[in-house]
Amino acid sequence: MAAEIIRDAVPPRKVSKKDEVINLRAIIVSYLSFWPYTIVSVLCCFVLATLFLKRMKPTYQIKATIVLVGNANSKANDPKTNQNINISNTIAVNVEDEIELLKSRTLTRLAIDSLQLSVTYIHKTVPQNSTPLYDKSPIRFQAINLKDDMGYQYFDVTIEDGATYLIKFKDNQKEFSFADTITTEFGKFKISPTVNISKYIGSTINVEVVDPNLSTTYILDALEVKQKYKLASTVELSVSDKTYKRGQDYLDVLIYFYNKAKNAENNLNTKNTIINIDKRLDSLSRELAEAENTYESFRSKNNITDLNAQAQIYRQNQQNNGNQLNQVNVQLSIINEVENYVNSSALLPRSPSSLGIQDPGLVYLVQNLADLQQEKASKLKTTPEKNPVFEPLNAQIEAAKAAIRETVRNIKSTLLAQKQSLQNFDNSYSATIRSLPGKERQLNDLSRQQTVKENLYNYLLQKKEELTLNSSTNISSATIVDRAYSTPMKGTSRMIAYAGAFMVGLILPGVFAIMLYLVRNKITTTVDIEDLGIPVVSQLSRIKKKIPLVFLSPKKKSTIRIIEQFRELRNELYHLHGCTANSKGHVTLITSTISNEGKTFLATNLATALASAEKKTIIIEMDLYKPHSPEILGVYKNNPGITGYLRHQAQIQDIIIPTTISPDLDVIQSGVFVDNYAELLEQPKVEALITWLKLRYDHILIKASPMYLVNDASILSAFCDVTLYLACYDYTSKSYLPFMKKVYHDKYMPKMNVIFNKAK
Repeated sequence: MAAEIIRDAVPPRKVSKKDEVINLRAIIVSYLSFWPYTIVSVLCCFVLATLFLKRMKPTYQIKATIVLVGNANSKANDPKTNQNINISNTIAVNVEDEIELLKSRTLTRLAIDSLQLSVTYIHKTVPQNSTPLYDKSPIRFQAINLKDDMGYQYFDVTIEDGATYLIKFKDNQKEFSFADTITTEFGKFKISPTVNISKYIGSTINVEVVDPNLSTTYILDALEVKQKYKLASTVELSVSDKTYKRGQDYLDVLIYFYNKAKNAENNLNTKNTIINIDKRLDSLSRELAEAENTYESFRSKNNITDLNAQAQIYRQNQQNNGNQLNQVNVQLSIINEVENYVNSSALLPRSPSSLGIQDPGLVYLVQNLADLQQEKASKLKTTPEKNPVFEPLNAQIEAAKAAIRETVRNIKSTLLAQKQSLQNFDNSYSATIRSLPGKERQLNDLSRQQTVKENLYNYLLQKKEELTLNSSTNISSATIVDRAYSTPMKGTSRMIAYAGAFMVGLILPGVFAIMLYLVRNKITTTVDIEDLGIPVVSQLSRIKKKIPLVFLSPKKKSTIRIIEQFRELRNELYHLHGCTANSKGHVTLITSTISNEGKTFLATNLATALASAEKKTIIIEMDLYKPHSPEILGVYKNNPGITGYLRHQAQIQDIIIPTTISPDLDVIQSGVFVDNYAELLEQPKVEALITWLKLRYDHILIKASPMYLVNDASILSAFCDVTLYLACYDYTSKSYLPFMKKVYHDKYMPKMNVIFNKAK
């Protein structure tokens, strides 16, 4: 029942990821075991490599080198260029953009159509020569109207003579002349002869026609365009082709169409630029005329000839006017003094000075008045003032004063008018001089606008002439450093091919070993068991030749090694039982998960090892399904065995059979097969048997049925001290590891230790 409980608790086919660790050593051991297949694999790969090298045609590497440049006119990079007009003919080349242009489908399609690279001609009459004829072809395919989705088409052309040929489409064959137009399901075309037609009379040419779009894709995949140096605009083009002439022509034509496309683009840009320049010149012409008219009107309106000279004249006039004004002021002050003198009633000691008076009449009158007053002053010294003698003199003085007043009034009026006029002139000169800087600034602005427009007009005229000259000259945008050339044939290296074949020959058996390891999912190392925490007490080596009892076999290297392993196991068993010198009755249970894992081999050889050490040993064969232990030990008696004893048909002494191998080794057979064997094992007679044997034998080995299949071992474990649990290399499935783990950790078996059988 215990085994059934364990089987129910642990599903047999579910293994955790931890249990599925790939054992590299086991894979290597498995691989080494396939060494004959490895040799065959390597030889087969060498043969295939030889056939490959014979059939593989050499491939040519065609290269070309160019330097990408802008446009030819480097003078166009003038900083005066109008930013709104692109007139620069030399620009910094963006190499990445130019590489993309070289790898564009448009240019490649142009090259394909120009060279007819979508059509391949192969001389079918010479089967060993599969190299395309290309320019040596005797015929030429001329497409008239092909479908866009034609895909891949092929047909055979057999040349009968210089005028007719047979064309074969699949199973249809028909004769045509070279002047005929052929209509097929993929379109219309013609076949025309070339200069090589005479060399191929009677030959069959295989014509392969591929949709140009597909050809473009294939050729672009083979084309490599890369920048040769990081900081340079040098670009290398390379392509691989089995026909070196075709590869050279393709690169040369590709560069040609690149230059043609760039020239067309440059000419279009130049044309558009000239149109823009003409528009701008027309606009500038009107603007320049307007600026000149404004400049001329401003000078005329403000009477400007030479501002500096005019300013100098105005400053000189203002200075002269100031001098005159000063003179007038001086004269006015003198006149005022004279007026004050005349208006004074008292006799002044002296008369006013006539210096500075420009009017001679006034000078005379002033001098006359001074004389009269001098005369009066002289008479007053001797004659009183009221004397009648003074009356004529006073009358003369008053008449002189009246005359002076009249003259002063006239002169003063004239001087004041003159002063006002001079002051007006001064104000006018000052205003004019103050306005000159503003007029000069306005005049400079107008002159500057006129100059700028005039310079720009002249510059655009010059650039228009330069662009016109350049547009008539086609200068390449790519300078060819190296025209397309082919390097030596790039055939497949024999050394590389054979080295690859050798590696593949070694790898294939390894792959097979790994796949076999993964598919078989067998226990191949003690690590698989020890990772579960189950101790492995011994590893028994595999014996190539089946030898049931190694202790009785001829002493060879392989048998000596396993004999020593059994001796080591015997010592381990002593340790597990805690044996002393005189201890007896050590019961060991031998079982496994499934059958054919080596229980009989272990039981018989371990018993022989114990008996050879003069340990009284008995084997109890309690596996009714495969009871081979007595047979291995040379016991063939028809004995009631354990089933007879349990069914009360025999006594203990009747079922014990001595062996001829050693006087210390006995055996109990299993007896006849019974249906209720499990129930019999649960009878007290089993315990009585074990107790009786313990008193008489040093070691009792019980060989039980596989534990996963029946529960006999679980019942017998109650009477045992140690359990030796068999697991077989590359036989026991890893799916049973959880079952073994459950048995060990739940202590279903006493002192369970694993014996790893047939280890490598």
